[in-house]
Amino acid sequence: MIALRMVLPCILLYTLSYGAVDLSKIAVATSVNGKVMVYSGRSIAKSVESGDPILVNDLIVTGAKSEITIKVEDFGVFTLKENTSVRINDMVNRSGKMKMNLSKGNMLFGVKKLMNGADAVTVETPSAVAAVRGTSFSISASPGTTKIAVLTGEVAVKSGGNEVSIPELKELTTAPNKKLEVVSINKDSFGEVKEILNIKDIASIKNVGDMAGNLKKIELVLSGDIGAGETTGKAAVTIEGTDVKANEIKKTRDLDVETDVDTKLRQKRDKDSSEEKSLLKDKKDL
Repeated sequence: MIALRMVLPCILLYTLSYGAVDLSKIAVATSVNGKVMVYSGRSIAKSVESGDPILVNDLIVTGAKSEITIKVEDFGVFTLKENTSVRINDMVNRSGKMKMNLSKGNMLFGVKKLMNGADAVTVETPSAVAAVRGTSFSISASPGTTKIAVLTGEVAVKSGGNEVSIPELKELTTAPNKKLEVVSINKDSFGEVKEILNIKDIASIKNVGDMAGNLKKIELVLSGDIGAGETTGKAAVTIEGTDVKANEIKKTRDLDVETDVDTKLRQKRDKDSSEEKSLLKDKKDL
């Protein structure tokens, strides 16, 4: 009842400002750890608690060793890690999509794929703009740099007047005067995207892709069991002009490559199963 009394005034204010509200698409804080503040459009500061609504123009700021997870029912979930600052520029119940500005820090996303193929989420940082369609990914922003690692789906990135697409199992880091290059997810990024599976309510979001399966593929690459080129293909990108080849390479290799990866996963699974059966037999013989 207390939570309801807190939410209703916010919904009333939102309705007066933007018209009819789709209550099923209100963003709600589902998990809050540590110190998390929200600043409204009039710079009014408030400590965020679990169950609080998150509205358009809200600036959310997490402190040290603090984080917040926000859910939009039947759309997606996202987590702000510690020392992160993000402003919500548009909301699902207004336009069918979310737009936000990440000025600093790190975020994790799990977003369903929309039936109309439109971008579900747009995240703008000081150095890049990421457009997301049915994707799980991590994104971090620091002065002059944006890093994006894609677990499932695809993220289109614009930076410095250039645009490139990041396929699943790949990452990209932007930096001043540096050529954009899509590469395989490294060990540091693997630790970040692995946390996506721990986001509260992530399992309730449909059409996000095979996150667990893709984590396994990354593990195989990092362990050396398969080569990085055997996941979604080489995706180096030349940015000097219009020679952006990541998509073309991925499209021509996906079918064969995915078959190769699945074959190796099955071989490893069968090998593990065979060794386990052998151990059980030895125990019985003893």
